[in-house]
Amino acid sequence: MRSLTGRIQLVMNRSKFNIHMVLGKIVARLICSMTMTDAKVYGEEKLADLPKPYIIVFNHCSHWDPVLTWAYFPDFLNFMVKAELHDVLSFGIMSEVAGNIPVHRETSDITAIKAAIKHLKKGYNLAVFAEGTRSLDGKVHPFKEGAFTLANRVQVPVVPVYLHGTFQVISKGQRIIRANPTELHVLDPVLDFTQQRLSKDEMHQVAQEINERMKAAQKECYARTGEAIGSEICS
Repeated sequence: MRSLTGRIQLVMNRSKFNIHMVLGKIVARLICSMTMTDAKVYGEEKLADLPKPYIIVFNHCSHWDPVLTWAYFPDFLNFMVKAELHDVLSFGIMSEVAGNIPVHRETSDITAIKAAIKHLKKGYNLAVFAEGTRSLDGKVHPFKEGAFTLANRVQVPVVPVYLHGTFQVISKGQRIIRANPTELHVLDPVLDFTQQRLSKDEMHQVAQEINERMKAAQKECYARTGEAIGSEICS
């Protein structure tokens, strides 16, 4: 297993980044270690020859998802995050200087969309929690189409990543972090958007296919552990 510094050096050699991304990755990794929520990463090799930048789409069932992905996703990334998080002083400042984009979810946030397009055109990867909000039951739910619309507009690859185990760490409505091993599964990247602009129907079809692949990954992970999908660890 590569050391933390070794992994970060590898990512720095192949990715566009700023110093705040580096510091954020180090801090997030330390937080995961201290809370015993360390992650295993599967499928990292699928990113090796992938054209950059790209959009990463994650499932979302926990407050812990941003921390885990920032710590362990094997590349630097910026997030599209709900604007309310930037009202939290310490987090808001750190998030803004790292380049994360606040999104007002109650409206079509044109400012956020323009910022996301600008980010991608500058060569920065962009991370989106494609369901739009945290799952209440831990299951993968249908995706919003914002990430796919962006990919189609800028013509960049989409990387689906399934997060496993974070629902048991801290699910929606919970306040106590529970130690639990976690996993990031990098699924096969989707290059459809890089080849040509897709119609709305074609884009919707690709989004559905990615959603089904992520549901299949979730089913495989829970089958391996013998737990019911979305089940929580007993306190």
